[in-house]
Amino acid sequence: MLAQTHARKTRCKVLLVEDSPPVARVISELLTAQRSAQFEVEWVDRLASGLESMSRNNIDVVLLDLNLPDSQGIETCQRALAMPHSLPIVVMSGLTDEALALAAVEEGAQDFLIKGQTDGDLLVRTLRHAIQRHRLQNRLKDLTLRDDLTGLYNRRGFLTLAEQQLKLARRSGQSLTLVFADLDNLKQINDTFGHAAGDDAIRAAGEVLHQCFRDSDIIARIGGDEFTVFLVDAADQTGDAINERLHAMLQAYNHLHRSRAPISITAGAARRSPGSVASIDEFLSLADASLYRRKRARVAV
Repeated sequence: MLAQTHARKTRCKVLLVEDSPPVARVISELLTAQRSAQFEVEWVDRLASGLESMSRNNIDVVLLDLNLPDSQGIETCQRALAMPHSLPIVVMSGLTDEALALAAVEEGAQDFLIKGQTDGDLLVRTLRHAIQRHRLQNRLKDLTLRDDLTGLYNRRGFLTLAEQQLKLARRSGQSLTLVFADLDNLKQINDTFGHAAGDDAIRAAGEVLHQCFRDSDIIARIGGDEFTVFLVDAADQTGDAINERLHAMLQAYNHLHRSRAPISITAGAARRSPGSVASIDEFLSLADASLYRRKRARVAV
């Protein structure tokens, strides 16, 4: 947990796992030069030493180089994430290893930084957001925010996470996209094949949506046949692009499973800058209106 000093500065213990002394020195200097917070940096040059430090429970956040003398690539991140005491991890990579860094985020790292392209403000902002997201994720483990049928977030879970992400996006200026999706033929499935088949269709819709979006996106079932997805920093995710991707995945899913009740989903999307979103409820209304227009135009997948 972050503690407050008498000067109202946050104090943060950073574990830096990096085998290059020049890189470690630059990062340490960037952090210790910050006036908005007090950073204490513990530097180790091997993953084994880093794992030992992580086990002591006095670390707030980990800055992790993926290529170390005793561990290489994605395995480095996996081993750090497997520690019993969960910590927020920000991975570091060279410009040519950006794909590897993205893979680490898919594994569960909070974010990544490119060496040589990180100034003090970006470094501090990334670490703070990583700590906040990780804290929220841990808090969610103690709350009943999951939908029993699909395993996705329920309405309460969605609103809790989306409000937090909206606050973070307002600080960082990242664009926001909210998707409102509807399982088109649920009533017909229920009437024809029974509610057990309807439950199967809802589960299938949740599975397709989970495959269609990033692990970092907030996917929820907020009603009987209604789903939402909250995306941060996904400017390319237009309504047309989302529906095209959904269409392809639904075709593949229905072909693979050959269900007696193929599923169909229509999605509407609203995209805004964080400063123009007054509330999550307003954002939901915009996405719902987009969905309604698509349904009226019969642009269904």
